[in-house]
Amino acid sequence: MKKTLLLLFVLSQYLVAGAVTYDYLTFDQSNGTSTSVPTEGLTITFNNGNLVASDGTTIALSSISKMYFSDTSSIHYQSSTIAEGPVDVFSITGNHVGTFDSGTTIKDKLPKGVYLMIPAKGKATKIVIP
Repeated sequence: MKKTLLLLFVLSQYLVAGAVTYDYLTFDQSNGTSTSVPTEGLTITFNNGNLVASDGTTIALSSISKMYFSDTSSIHYQSSTIAEGPVDVFSITGNHVGTFDSGTTIKDKLPKGVYLMIPAKGKATKIVIP
């Protein structure tokens, strides 16, 4: 039943979007993390209670709390949201990029791209390194 509802939701969002294109489909999970997958050529299958995207991203269906289309142009790197202290950084596909001493040092150490920064304390933040 969950599979059918999830598929219908994805299809309904596609139809509602019309001519608008979105670069990513983002999944918010109950543990506070977000995972984004590129929409270009995206295929979603379901296997043993997991959502499996065509790029290899696998997410347990029971952990998905919200799913939505997003565009990277609406994500900004804001110094006011940069965490102090150790932070884990993940790519938009959910791969762990590294652990850094501070959120302020990330900008100089990573290549251009969109990342999810998760501090030891505080909320996860999406950042763009131009």
